[in-house]
Amino acid sequence: MFRSRSSMSETITLKAIVSLSTTLSSRLPILLKKFDLYDWSYVEQGFGPEWEKLVPHAVVGCLLFAPGDLYSDSQPYAKIWAHDILVKEGAKYPIVARDLALIPPKSSSWSLKELAFLTDHVGPDLKDSQGLTLVHAAILDRRPDIVHQLLEPGGAKPWHRIFRRRFSLFHFAASVGCESCYAELRCHPEIRPAEETRDRNGMLPLHVAALRGQVNVVEAILKAHFDGAEENEEYVNRETSEAGHTALYLAIARAEDDATARFLAMYPGVDFLVDRQVRQTALHVAASRKRHGLLRFLLSRAPEHQLNVQNEDGETALHIIARHGDRETLNAVLDLPSIELDVTANDGSTPLVDAVTNGNMEAMEALIGCPGVDITALRRPLEPFGFSALEHILQEANGNDGSGGYVDILECLRVRCPELEDDLYEASMAEMETDDGDMEVE
Repeated sequence: MFRSRSSMSETITLKAIVSLSTTLSSRLPILLKKFDLYDWSYVEQGFGPEWEKLVPHAVVGCLLFAPGDLYSDSQPYAKIWAHDILVKEGAKYPIVARDLALIPPKSSSWSLKELAFLTDHVGPDLKDSQGLTLVHAAILDRRPDIVHQLLEPGGAKPWHRIFRRRFSLFHFAASVGCESCYAELRCHPEIRPAEETRDRNGMLPLHVAALRGQVNVVEAILKAHFDGAEENEEYVNRETSEAGHTALYLAIARAEDDATARFLAMYPGVDFLVDRQVRQTALHVAASRKRHGLLRFLLSRAPEHQLNVQNEDGETALHIIARHGDRETLNAVLDLPSIELDVTANDGSTPLVDAVTNGNMEAMEALIGCPGVDITALRRPLEPFGFSALEHILQEANGNDGSGGYVDILECLRVRCPELEDDLYEASMAEMETDDGDMEVE
């Protein structure tokens, strides 16, 4: 097997090696049974008597890959494509086994010449086990030069989708962040309409690039849709057909870094209302994902009329920030003159109520000090349980041995909110009576 991988070996066909391996391996079950290993192989490896079907995979894998390379992230997708095609079709053709070892191990170094031993027989358009052709493999390997060669007249067929997934070539280029591959695809009029294909989640390539954080591809896509006079505001605000999310939403909610979201937030004409179905703005999304640094940047870019937008629950971004935002972000919000501090959500809560019920001491202290904040909202029963914020924190403070910061919050309210003095006193007395009653029962 290993001798056949050598470029200096005599000509040994792939078909001959598979045939020999199958013959030899037919005796393996007898040896496993003789040494009491048969049951182990069946249970632990999951092969059992079906394992012989894997012989072609094992043979091709050994010829193509060094030990462990098949599972390496750096392995070229072109090599994986070749593996699957060889397993299915290789034994039908006079393919020399040593040619398999000549494919370079890096994505950046393989060429069509090194795959000619296979493509001369089967072409570049056969699909591997995942439904990918060689064009897809070239995109995944970020090889626009190979894509160009394959899409030349007489080259590969311009497959637009993967069976049952509706994932176009443009989606692949967007996913891996290859703007040069994207540009190459747009050079072909017969392929260009596929850019408007939506995947099974209703996403365009723009959306895929945004959620993957591929800012270079996002920029390339928007540039391609530039009409020469002004940016195409409609395109940057295109929504996914399933969830109704814009690219800005996906960049905030899903991308690992801030670069794509920052780019989109500065793009002319971008709409900060990023989820119309539930009326979420970019500020809501950033606050709920606890992306505080990005949120502070978005506050500097958000239109004034969207600072106080209420989502379907009646909450503004400040409600969410009050629950689990940090002090720096909260201060950035409170410094904005247009921010409304006392908006009431559908359940009756205000930002102050959310800060108190969630034990966010810093947010509570900051909001208490702001003029116009209704302190008495802490008395208001909240839906759906009918408890007020005061009742909630009293229960938490007495039931959690002072953990969660609720004892400190109660003390702060006693000191800084004289209008709640009677409420806190009555609640404390009621709690004491309850404790005394429990002691008498005992």
